[in-house]
Amino acid sequence: MKKIIILFSGNGTNLEKIIDSDHNHVDYEVVGAIASNSVCKGIKRAEDRGVPVSIVDSVQYKDRLSFDIALSQKLQEYDYDLIVFAGFMRILTQFFFTQERKIVNIHPSVLPAFKGYKALRRSFNSETKDTGISIHWVTKELDEGKIIKTVPLGKLTKDETYDEFKERIQQLEHKTYPEVIANLIL
Repeated sequence: MKKIIILFSGNGTNLEKIIDSDHNHVDYEVVGAIASNSVCKGIKRAEDRGVPVSIVDSVQYKDRLSFDIALSQKLQEYDYDLIVFAGFMRILTQFFFTQERKIVNIHPSVLPAFKGYKALRRSFNSETKDTGISIHWVTKELDEGKIIKTVPLGKLTKDETYDEFKERIQQLEHKTYPEVIANLIL
Protein backbone atom coordinates (compact mmCIF):
# COMPACT_ATOMS: atom_id res chain seq x y z
CA MET A 1 0.00 0.00 0.00
CA LYS A 2 1.31 3.44 -0.92
CA LYS A 3 1.67 5.96 1.89
CA ILE A 4 1.34 9.72 1.82
CA ILE A 5 2.05 12.44 4.34
CA ILE A 6 0.28 15.79 4.19
CA LEU A 7 1.92 19.11 5.09
CA PHE A 8 -0.41 22.02 5.83
CA SER A 9 -0.64 25.40 7.52
CA GLY A 10 -4.28 26.47 7.63
CA ASN A 11 -7.90 25.36 7.61
CA GLY A 12 -7.16 21.95 6.17
CA THR A 13 -10.05 21.69 3.75
CA ASN A 14 -7.90 20.06 1.06
CA LEU A 15 -6.35 17.82 3.73
CA GLU A 16 -9.86 16.76 4.75
CA LYS A 17 -10.91 15.97 1.18
CA ILE A 18 -7.73 13.96 0.55
CA ILE A 19 -8.27 11.89 3.71
CA ASP A 20 -12.01 11.41 3.09
CA SER A 21 -11.69 10.61 -0.62
CA ASP A 22 -12.35 7.10 -1.84
CA HIS A 23 -9.03 7.58 -3.71
CA ASN A 24 -10.60 6.48 -7.00
CA HIS A 25 -10.42 2.97 -5.56
CA VAL A 26 -6.62 3.25 -5.30
CA ASP A 27 -5.21 1.75 -2.14
CA TYR A 28 -3.23 4.43 -0.29
CA GLU A 29 -3.00 5.53 3.29
CA VAL A 30 -2.46 8.94 4.86
CA VAL A 31 0.17 7.99 7.44
CA GLY A 32 0.51 11.41 9.00
CA ALA A 33 0.17 15.13 8.73
CA ILE A 34 2.55 17.90 9.72
CA ALA A 35 1.29 21.39 10.55
CA SER A 36 3.56 24.43 10.32
CA ASN A 37 1.17 26.42 12.53
CA SER A 38 0.22 25.20 16.00
CA VAL A 39 -3.20 26.87 16.02
CA CYS A 40 -4.53 26.03 12.56
CA LYS A 41 -7.93 24.42 12.10
CA GLY A 42 -6.52 21.63 9.97
CA ILE A 43 -5.06 19.94 13.06
CA LYS A 44 -8.52 19.08 14.36
CA ARG A 45 -9.69 17.96 10.90
CA ALA A 46 -6.81 15.47 10.69
CA GLU A 47 -7.16 14.26 14.28
CA ASP A 48 -10.93 13.80 13.86
CA ARG A 49 -10.13 11.43 10.99
CA GLY A 50 -7.60 9.41 12.95
CA VAL A 51 -4.54 10.83 11.17
CA PRO A 52 -1.61 11.46 13.53
CA VAL A 53 -0.51 15.10 13.49
CA SER A 54 2.91 16.51 14.27
CA ILE A 55 3.50 20.22 14.67
CA VAL A 56 6.64 21.97 13.49
CA ASP A 57 5.54 25.52 14.28
CA SER A 58 7.42 27.96 12.07
CA VAL A 59 7.25 30.76 14.64
CA GLN A 60 9.42 28.68 16.98
CA TYR A 61 12.42 28.90 14.65
CA LYS A 62 14.78 31.83 14.19
CA ASP A 63 14.93 31.52 10.40
CA ARG A 64 13.77 29.47 7.43
CA LEU A 65 16.79 27.17 7.48
CA SER A 66 16.21 26.21 11.13
CA PHE A 67 12.58 25.43 10.32
CA ASP A 68 13.58 23.34 7.28
CA ILE A 69 16.05 21.32 9.35
CA ALA A 70 13.37 20.60 11.97
CA LEU A 71 10.82 19.72 9.28
CA SER A 72 13.30 17.37 7.57
CA GLN A 73 14.01 15.67 10.89
CA LYS A 74 10.29 15.23 11.54
CA LEU A 75 9.76 13.73 8.06
CA GLN A 76 12.43 11.12 8.83
CA GLU A 77 10.09 9.71 11.49
CA TYR A 78 7.60 8.64 8.81
CA ASP A 79 7.61 5.96 6.15
CA TYR A 80 5.98 7.51 3.07
CA ASP A 81 5.99 7.41 -0.71
CA LEU A 82 4.69 10.91 -1.44
CA ILE A 83 4.53 14.26 0.34
CA VAL A 84 1.40 16.27 -0.36
CA PHE A 85 1.32 20.00 0.28
CA ALA A 86 -2.24 21.02 1.12
CA GLY A 87 -2.19 24.70 1.96
CA PHE A 88 1.39 24.48 3.20
CA MET A 89 2.35 28.14 3.39
CA ARG A 90 6.11 27.95 3.72
CA ILE A 91 8.85 28.79 1.24
CA LEU A 92 11.52 26.17 1.76
CA THR A 93 15.27 26.68 1.57
CA GLN A 94 17.77 24.87 -0.60
CA PHE A 95 18.56 22.63 2.39
CA PHE A 96 15.12 21.00 2.24
CA PHE A 97 15.77 19.88 -1.32
CA THR A 98 19.12 18.22 -0.59
CA GLN A 99 17.19 15.02 0.12
CA GLU A 100 15.32 13.40 -2.72
CA ARG A 101 11.60 13.58 -2.06
CA LYS A 102 8.53 13.31 -4.23
CA ILE A 103 6.36 16.31 -3.36
CA VAL A 104 3.18 17.53 -5.01
CA ASN A 105 1.43 20.89 -4.47
CA ILE A 106 -1.81 22.55 -5.46
CA HIS A 107 -1.88 26.22 -6.43
CA PRO A 108 -4.97 28.45 -6.85
CA SER A 109 -4.12 29.79 -10.29
CA VAL A 110 -3.27 28.49 -13.72
CA LEU A 111 0.51 28.56 -13.50
CA PRO A 112 2.71 30.27 -14.46
CA ALA A 113 0.29 33.12 -13.63
CA PHE A 114 0.23 34.38 -10.05
CA LYS A 115 3.03 32.33 -8.54
CA GLY A 116 3.65 32.59 -4.82
CA TYR A 117 1.81 34.28 -2.02
CA LYS A 118 -1.78 35.57 -2.23
CA ALA A 119 -2.26 34.02 -5.66
CA LEU A 120 -6.00 33.72 -5.20
CA ARG A 121 -6.43 37.41 -4.35
CA ARG A 122 -4.13 38.47 -7.20
CA SER A 123 -6.01 36.23 -9.62
CA PHE A 124 -9.34 37.69 -8.51
CA ASN A 125 -8.06 41.26 -8.91
CA SER A 126 -6.43 40.67 -12.29
CA GLU A 127 -7.77 42.04 -15.52
CA THR A 128 -7.42 38.73 -17.34
CA LYS A 129 -10.00 37.02 -15.18
CA ASP A 130 -8.92 33.63 -16.57
CA THR A 131 -8.67 31.55 -13.43
CA GLY A 132 -8.28 27.99 -12.23
CA ILE A 133 -5.94 25.67 -10.37
CA SER A 134 -2.63 23.93 -11.00
CA ILE A 135 -1.22 20.79 -9.47
CA HIS A 136 2.55 20.52 -9.84
CA TRP A 137 5.68 18.84 -8.58
CA VAL A 138 7.52 20.84 -5.94
CA THR A 139 11.07 21.94 -6.68
CA LYS A 140 13.46 24.37 -5.05
CA GLU A 141 12.08 27.11 -7.30
CA LEU A 142 8.78 28.50 -6.04
CA ASP A 143 5.84 27.22 -8.12
CA GLU A 144 8.21 26.21 -10.94
CA GLY A 145 7.90 22.43 -10.81
CA LYS A 146 6.56 20.43 -13.73
CA ILE A 147 2.81 20.87 -14.00
CA ILE A 148 0.84 17.67 -13.56
CA LYS A 149 -2.59 19.11 -14.25
CA THR A 150 -4.30 22.45 -14.69
CA VAL A 151 -8.02 22.94 -14.53
CA PRO A 152 -9.49 26.25 -15.69
CA LEU A 153 -12.33 27.74 -13.73
CA GLY A 154 -13.22 30.32 -16.31
CA LYS A 155 -13.91 33.99 -16.08
CA LEU A 156 -15.43 35.61 -13.06
CA THR A 157 -19.07 36.50 -13.33
CA LYS A 158 -19.81 40.20 -13.48
CA ASP A 159 -20.92 40.61 -9.86
CA GLU A 160 -18.98 37.76 -8.27
CA THR A 161 -17.48 38.57 -4.87
CA TYR A 162 -14.08 37.41 -3.70
CA ASP A 163 -15.70 34.94 -1.29
CA GLU A 164 -17.84 33.44 -4.06
CA PHE A 165 -14.76 33.16 -6.29
CA LYS A 166 -12.76 31.54 -3.48
CA GLU A 167 -15.56 29.01 -2.91
CA ARG A 168 -15.60 28.03 -6.60
CA ILE A 169 -11.80 27.59 -6.60
CA GLN A 170 -11.94 25.48 -3.44
CA GLN A 171 -14.67 23.25 -4.90
CA LEU A 172 -12.45 22.68 -7.93
CA GLU A 173 -9.47 21.89 -5.67
CA HIS A 174 -11.48 19.50 -3.49
CA LYS A 175 -12.65 17.52 -6.50
CA THR A 176 -9.40 17.48 -8.47
CA TYR A 177 -6.57 17.12 -5.94
CA PRO A 178 -7.58 13.70 -4.49
CA GLU A 179 -8.05 12.35 -8.02
CA VAL A 180 -4.60 13.52 -9.13
CA ILE A 181 -2.94 12.13 -5.98
CA ALA A 182 -4.55 8.74 -6.57
CA ASN A 183 -3.31 8.70 -10.16
CA LEU A 184 0.22 9.66 -9.10
CA ILE A 185 0.63 6.68 -6.82
CA LEU A 186 -0.80 3.98 -9.11
